[in-house]
Amino acid sequence: MLDLLVLIFIIFTTYWSYSKGFIITIYQFGVIIASLVISVLLYPIIAQLLQATPIAPSINEMLIGYLAGLEVVEGLQSQANVINEYLDFVPSFIQNTIIQNNNPEVYKILNVTGVVEYVAQVLTNFVIDALALLITLISVRTGLGFTGKAVDAISKLPVINAVNKGAGFALGFAKAIIIVWIGCLALPFLMMIPQFEWLQEAWEYSELTKFLYENNLLLDYISRMIIG
Repeated sequence: MLDLLVLIFIIFTTYWSYSKGFIITIYQFGVIIASLVISVLLYPIIAQLLQATPIAPSINEMLIGYLAGLEVVEGLQSQANVINEYLDFVPSFIQNTIIQNNNPEVYKILNVTGVVEYVAQVLTNFVIDALALLITLISVRTGLGFTGKAVDAISKLPVINAVNKGAGFALGFAKAIIIVWIGCLALPFLMMIPQFEWLQEAWEYSELTKFLYENNLLLDYISRMIIG
């Protein structure tokens, strides 16, 4: 079901870009890239603000409750196995980062006292960073989007329109993939909410979505920053 929704979105976005043509698509693609660059520069500020709100403690508390079973597991290998089991909805490279840094030195850096608090804090940082990037991205994208009408008018000129559509197809596909990557930022947070239990079940049977999720450059960037 989840793969079907993602596939429909990719096909729809690619076809829409084909129908609109290269100029509108390259403009929108440029807006997305510019939004990503600006957001990557600005989102740490938003993340700090979110850390100072009740959102971060609430997420941390929810995660500690979810991970309570880890408390009784002894031994790094046993803990690694249980972490993989508990965090099957988290990309494997993030799971590996958590497992590799499961040691007393990192506990001190994060000011935690055990494996449950450690994993919960790392995931809280990850969720807050992803949420901050998503908020910043939407805000910047909205601000940059107001120039679209002028570009649309130019793209409809007869000579330009004749060579416009084919080039829009390939770029539209790339644009769809990037948008799916952006949407994946919300997945870890949503799958921890009881009301979205259906999403967890759909995730377990997905192939395409998991592939795009595991090969998500945005999540890869965030994962490099989740320790500390």
